Amino acid sequence: MANGSLARSPRKYWKGRSCNDEGSGLSLPLPLPGHGEIHVLRALLVDCATLWGVEVRIAARADGVDVATASGTFHVQRATEDMRPARWLLQTPERRVANRPPRATPSIGALLTALRNALGAEGGNKLRIGAPAS
Repeated sequence: MANGSLARSPRKYWKGRSCNDEGSGLSLPLPLPGHGEIHVLRALLVDCATLWGVEVRIAARADGVDVATASGTFHVQRATEDMRPARWLLQTPERRVANRPPRATPSIGALLTALRNALGAEGGNKLRIGAPAS
């Protein structure tokens, strides 16, 4: 959605990816009323960590999502309305130790890029459209 929300219009899901299906083998918790976005964010971060090939533990909290690594715990949370245009906050172990506020990011894409870089994960291949560079 244009407002930076992870919420989407209702759609059909593949039964194997449903966290409500006991036979799916997924360990995603059911969303709590009013906290569904946190679980969607957690699921997105689980997928990203797998794609990036990093060893992390990801846990949903009431105010955001914790990403625990061997070097410390990162915390991702939604920015408050009065912080606009910032939409997401990323607290790194280094910023926490230095008593610095969380890093503000304007979009979910910027948040994921900042988290990937902070975790030291590879950037991957970049999509190029058009003729190859000579």
